[in-house]
Amino acid sequence: MLRFQKNQLKKELQQLFPAPAPQRKEEFLRALPYPKARRLETIGVQIGYIRTGTWALSLLAVAAARLAGQGIALGEDSFGMLWCLSAAMPLLAVLAVTETFRSSIYGMAELEMAAKYNLPQVLLVRMGALGAADFLLMLLGLPWVVQGGELTAFRAAVYLMAPWLGTCAIAFQIEKHVGGRESIWYCAAFGLFLGGGIFISRGRWGLVYGDGAFSLWLAASAALAICLARQIWQIRCGAKGWKLEG
Repeated sequence: MLRFQKNQLKKELQQLFPAPAPQRKEEFLRALPYPKARRLETIGVQIGYIRTGTWALSLLAVAAARLAGQGIALGEDSFGMLWCLSAAMPLLAVLAVTETFRSSIYGMAELEMAAKYNLPQVLLVRMGALGAADFLLMLLGLPWVVQGGELTAFRAAVYLMAPWLGTCAIAFQIEKHVGGRESIWYCAAFGLFLGGGIFISRGRWGLVYGDGAFSLWLAASAALAICLARQIWQIRCGAKGWKLEG
C-alpha cells in the first residue's frame, strides 16, 4: 500500500512539475565521440551473418545445372547449358531474397532496428553481397554457355540475368506485402514456377533464344532491373509499406 502511494505521489509530482525538454539534443548526439564502424567493417560483419547453407546451396545449384547442361550438350543441343543455368537462376534469387529478409521472417527485425546498424543498411549490405555472389557465379558459367560460338557473352548474360531479376523483383514484392515465414513459401513457389517454365521451353529453344526474341529479353531485363532498383531505393529511404517489423 505504501509503495503504491509513493508511485502515485511520484506521478502527480511529474505532472505538476514536468521536466523541461532537452535543448540541442540532436547536436549533442552528433558531436558525441563514440567509436563508429567503418564501411568495410559494416560490410564484413553483415556478410559474416549470412548462413553458410545459403552459399552452399547456391554453389550446389550452379554445379548441378552445369553437370546437367554438359550432359545435354553431349547430345549436340547447343542451348542445353544455357537452358540449365537459366533454370537455376530463380533458385539463386530466392535464396538471396529470403536470406536478406531473414530477420523479418523470424520476427527479429525489431531487435535489429534497435541494434548498432540500422535495418535498411543491413538489408542492402546483405542483398548486395548475395547479388554480387550470384553475379560472379553467372560470370563463371558464361564460358560454358558461349563455348559453342552461337551466343556472345553479352547475349548469354542477358538470358541468364532476366530470370534472376524477375524472381528478385517478385520476391521483393512478396516480402513487402506478405512478410513473415509465409513469404518463404510464396517466394519458393514462384521460383519453382519460373524455373519450371524454363524447363518446359526445351524443344523450343530456337523460338525462345532466337535472334528475333533477343530484343524482348533485353527490354524485359532493363525493365526488371529498373523495378528492382526502385524497390531497393524505397528500402534505403525507409518508404512506408515494407513489413520489416515481421
